[in-house]
Amino acid sequence: MFSDLPKLVEIEPTLTCNLRCRMCHVSYMPDEPRPMFPAELAGKLQGLVGTEILLGSGFEPTMNKGFAQIVRTLTRIGLRIELITNGTLLDDDTIAALADADVRLLVISFDGARRETYEHIRRRASYDHTLERVRLLKSRMAPATLYAANCTVMRANVEEVGESVALWDEIGFDQIRFIAMVVRNPVMEAESIFPLRERYHANLDAAAEELIARRRRISMASPYFHQSRLRLTHPDKVVGPVVVSGNPDTRKIAELRADYQLGAGPGMTWPCRSPWTFARILPTGDVELCFKFVVGNLRERAFKDIWFGEAATAVRARVIAETTICPACDHYRFCLRGSAIATDDPASYVAPPTAAPPRLVETVGAHNIISWRGRYVALPRGLGTVDVHRADLESLPDTFITDTLTAARRAARDWIARNELSAPPRFLESVGAYNLVQWSGRYYALHQALGRIELDRIDAAGLPGVIVADSFRGAQAAAGARGKLPPWRRAAATIRSRLAGGRARRAAAQR
Repeated sequence: MFSDLPKLVEIEPTLTCNLRCRMCHVSYMPDEPRPMFPAELAGKLQGLVGTEILLGSGFEPTMNKGFAQIVRTLTRIGLRIELITNGTLLDDDTIAALADADVRLLVISFDGARRETYEHIRRRASYDHTLERVRLLKSRMAPATLYAANCTVMRANVEEVGESVALWDEIGFDQIRFIAMVVRNPVMEAESIFPLRERYHANLDAAAEELIARRRRISMASPYFHQSRLRLTHPDKVVGPVVVSGNPDTRKIAELRADYQLGAGPGMTWPCRSPWTFARILPTGDVELCFKFVVGNLRERAFKDIWFGEAATAVRARVIAETTICPACDHYRFCLRGSAIATDDPASYVAPPTAAPPRLVETVGAHNIISWRGRYVALPRGLGTVDVHRADLESLPDTFITDTLTAARRAARDWIARNELSAPPRFLESVGAYNLVQWSGRYYALHQALGRIELDRIDAAGLPGVIVADSFRGAQAAAGARGKLPPWRRAAATIRSRLAGGRARRAAAQR
């Protein structure tokens, strides 16, 4: 019987960010309220002896107002932390919490060495403020803490590779990681590094040679170093994707994602053991295996009960039995194997087709409906982030591919009916004479004179006194700007008529 605790648990405290970096997926996401991980749920990880916790990955964890409390709770229950952050929101309370924690690795995302370059790429960020807070945090941390900088490289900063190495070496970081930008939106095609890859690789080689000559303490990491000429000229200084100088004070940084997840799991033919060693926790409290399968929620059960529960056991059995799941896994291909990515392959630099990127149209119950390549894909939200360019959509569970938006909506709603998972309309707030309500992925501003409206029973979109919007802010703004209102009696009569018509149609259908 499987009895091991996970080696690594990733917590996403948020699904948003305070910055709008030019290359980041967050900059092209719909602008709408997103959940925050409740700080009190961190206590549900009690008993994970020896498990490492990764805070943040695709979003900015310190956006969560309870972030310091999350860190303190994880510290109290004896868990070791790795943090990935942009460093812009490191306030005094957050710094104090991290200084008291067992932080194995602190990773700062910072693109470019010059102020104008950094602030051009990382929109809304301040170069001086960020470096000041990073330096202050580092001065308070325990000596054993390791430090790395992630630098995404594009045309705007390709000539600052060497300067970036020098900057982070001076600050006292242990490693700088250079990551080639992936084009995620057509507006960024002009910044693609692929046409300049030879220049980029030459800059990496030059910076690495200077690092070796100066015996810098910091190391450099890039998938390119797997094929660099330095493997011939300095074979003892290139270890996989990492270049070191030979300085005895250089500290090695283990890649926990790869170390803990690569390798055959019990009964696996694919070289991955992720569902036996790794779990991801979303801001909603959902616990995922393989970045795809929701196996429980911390609001309902402790983590250990979920990890050893029936749903998790069923997922492990499924990935063994269904041999098509793992080869189509984006988490394996781009996260676990990211350091071995092919640097001369155009697909490593662009998410095709850039002319028609996937677009979130709306959310219907448990599904996100995506417009892509002229079709509509209803993807279960429980799958987490899915790269539709590379995933085998036909093999994804509870996923529907349709030719029209109407068909995608119908498929998602039919799935809700079959699984009895329809969430009721949810009141958000009042704006003047309107109540704002969220239901089935849309936002409704309902005039209070209408009284009770059952959104799940009628189509309210055309009713007088009803505003329908795709975003919370849109509904809020429309409600605030609405002037004269329709007579409530006429609106109420319209509603009664539609309800009666709906009952008549259902009765006729049953005969």
